[in-house]
This record gives sequence, structure tokens and C-alpha cells, in this order.
Amino acid sequence: MTPQFVDISAFQGNIDFVAYRKWAASFDGIARIAIKATEGTGFIDPNFATNRAKALDAGIDVLLLYHFARPDLGNNASAEANFMQSTIGNVRDSDLVVLDYEVSSPQANASWAYAWLSQQEANYGKLPGIYAASAYIQQRLNDPRLTKYPLWLANWQFSPDARPPVPPPWTSYEFVQYTDKATNVPGIAGTVDANIFLGGNTPMSNIPQGWTDDGTTLKGPDGTPVVLGFRDHVLSNNWDPANIPLEAEHHDLILEQSNKALGAGQSQMYRKTRMEFNQQMGVFEGWLGQELLWYQKQYQALLQKIADLQQQLNAEQAQIATLQAENDKLNALLEASNLGKINNLAQQIAGLSQVQ
Repeated sequence: MTPQFVDISAFQGNIDFVAYRKWAASFDGIARIAIKATEGTGFIDPNFATNRAKALDAGIDVLLLYHFARPDLGNNASAEANFMQSTIGNVRDSDLVVLDYEVSSPQANASWAYAWLSQQEANYGKLPGIYAASAYIQQRLNDPRLTKYPLWLANWQFSPDARPPVPPPWTSYEFVQYTDKATNVPGIAGTVDANIFLGGNTPMSNIPQGWTDDGTTLKGPDGTPVVLGFRDHVLSNNWDPANIPLEAEHHDLILEQSNKALGAGQSQMYRKTRMEFNQQMGVFEGWLGQELLWYQKQYQALLQKIADLQQQLNAEQAQIATLQAENDKLNALLEASNLGKINNLAQQIAGLSQVQ
């Protein structure tokens, strides 16, 4: 079974680490847990010291101690690394120090991350790790200098069996955070982030037969591109090769006319389905049948409206024809009346001429 573990902070409250250790070690005999330690240059998670001490007392084998980066505050990367080191002190050989990199700001770039990781490598004499999401890596961390640091990938497929594609420039990942809504984890109340451990043994992406992929752009047989989250979805869901993309991804002000509550988002039509994305739901396959039924009903309504208008037009044309016929009769009568008057005048004139 693939080893699983969770990552915790003060939000999880009190934890039964003995119960948790039993569950975490049930997969491969090694219990792992990730614990938030610090943030920025002055914040220490309120439960860090307690969580770490109790985890060690319970016999948890591997601790991933993570620091939440705040380059958005203008902080120096080395200063944040040193703050974490001064807070947590020495770590065991089995433990891993990790940079949690996820804030959105211009300062959050590959150079900042590299500076933090390099400083922490110098502090501990071993490689730290980095946690980041697939899209975040593609947008901000495409720097080959980072690839020597173990990757903890955030990609919420909501299944421990999911194996999302490896985002360049990395070629493998150590860990995957597959959900933020794990429940029924022994020793932890409520929901919690859950992860799998693969140790760098990342399987090859499942590229559909006849398609191509360069690590960033997946292409159907005719060259139509599939990128970002849509690419990840195809590569991680045993995609039917015949379900080819019919168009490039584009933005819709309304994703589904039959479900306007979805709002705006990205979409891409395929032969057998339609891929959609919005901020609330992430990537999902749209309800194509429901959407098609909506359009069919609109089409039938339009056909009925056209038929009604045609009927109205026919009635109006018949009325026009009737009026035209009446007008022709009236003109004929008028013409006949005028001819009679003219004849009478001619006769009168002729009579007057005879008298003279």
C-alpha cells in the first residue's frame, strides 16, 4: 500500500499522536507527519513545540517540518531560512525541512525560493524540500537550479491512487498532497490535508496512444494543445485516446447555460466530453448531456417560434391579398365610373356642336 501521512498546524487542535502513529505506520511500517513550524520572520505556529514533542514521544519516524514563506512581505529569503533554523534547532537525519511556497506576489519567484533552499542547505548540511502546487510551479518555479531539492507536490486529485504529472523542471516528486479534505484519520478530529509518499518513484505519465507531450503541452493527434489543469486531468485519468480535443481551451463568461451558478471559467470541447475549470471547483468534466438537453429545448422552442411567426406571416399575406383584391375592384369601379362620365360629356359636346 502507498504510505500516507497528514500535515498539521494549530488548526488541528489537540492530536492523539499514539493513535495517529499506529495508522501512519500501517502502510509500510514507517510513520510520517508534517508539522508547521514557522512563517515569515517572526511567527511560530502556536502548537509547533507541543506537536513536535508529542510526535517524537509517540515514536513517529519521519517529521517534515515546514516553513510558510512570506516573500510578499518583502522579507529576505535567507533571513526567513535562518529564523526557521533558530526556532527548530537541530533535526534528525530522518527528518526533512521544507519550504511551503504558495503566496501570490511578484516577489514569490524561483530566485527567492532558491535563496531560501540554499541557505537552509548550508544551515543543515543536507537538502531541504519544497512544497508547491502544479500550476504555481509552472507559473513561477521553472528554474533548473531547484530540481535537486525534493519536491512535495500539491495536486488535489482527492485520491491516494492519483499520480499527477510531474511539473517541469522536476522529473519526479517525493510526496503528493492529494486532498485538503481527508476525514476519519485516527487521532485527528475533522478534516486535514493528506499526502502520499513515493520517495521519488514517480510513475511515467499516462499519455494517450497517438498523442504527444513535451512536459508542458499535451497535444491530440491533430496537434490541438491541452495545457495546465486539463493536461493534468488527461494524463492522470486513463484517458480514452479517441476522446480527442476538438478546439483549444478558451474562456467562457458562462460555463454552462444549464447551470449558470457555475459562472465564468475555462472550457475545452472533446469528442466525447467537455473539460471545464473554475476557481471554486478546479478541473472537472462538464455535464455535457444536461447541457445538450438544454440546447435541444432551446432549439425546439426556436423552431416553434419560427412556425408561429410563419403562420402569422401567412395570415398577414392572405389579408394583404384580400385587401389588394378589394383595391383592384375599387379601382375598376372608379375607372368604370369615370368612363361613363367621360362618355356623357362627349355626347353633350357632340349635341352642342350639332345645334351650332
